[in-house]
Amino acid sequence: MNESIKTAIKGVYYEFCGKRMQAIAELEVLLQQTVGVGDHMDICEDIKKKYEEIDKYNSLLDTMNEQHHEITMGETDQRKAQQPEKSEEACGDSCDCD
Repeated sequence: MNESIKTAIKGVYYEFCGKRMQAIAELEVLLQQTVGVGDHMDICEDIKKKYEEIDKYNSLLDTMNEQHHEITMGETDQRKAQQPEKSEEACGDSCDCD
């Protein structure tokens, strides 16, 4: 595989890492910000969407690691970034988001 292709694969890998990290940051804001929850009438749906987005990028990164481990696994493993803790406080007792 030539160096241009390796560079392109690394670029895509880091793009997915960045988008995953953005989704994690946005989820943390949703889970930790009690102010403004009134603006999110469907907070549980917003939380589910963020988890689905994180799962999507986790899957893409896993696939890239499986297919191109000689390229991607030599890089810093962005998947080991701290995951946000699940918070039941975000929805409260009135939410049926299970």
